[in-house]
Amino acid sequence: MNGVCAPVPLNGYRLIAPMFDLPDHVWRPEELHSIAYGSTTQTHPDLVRVALSRVRKSLAEKLDRDPIETVRGTGYRLAFIS
Repeated sequence: MNGVCAPVPLNGYRLIAPMFDLPDHVWRPEELHSIAYGSTTQTHPDLVRVALSRVRKSLAEKLDRDPIETVRGTGYRLAFIS
């Protein structure tokens, strides 16, 4: 993003990759969980929130801005692509 490379762990990549395909789409945590971990995986519901928090922190450090926007009560979307 913005010509800056920001490495993220694989499970974090799995969460944010769909956002690049549909940047205006608001992704519900359940959608991201299903894409990243599979629909049959039994994991704690907070896994998406915690994993995204780590990815967002890493990206914000590298990009000087958090590229993922929280849409209150709904989910997440990509805030910008440059």
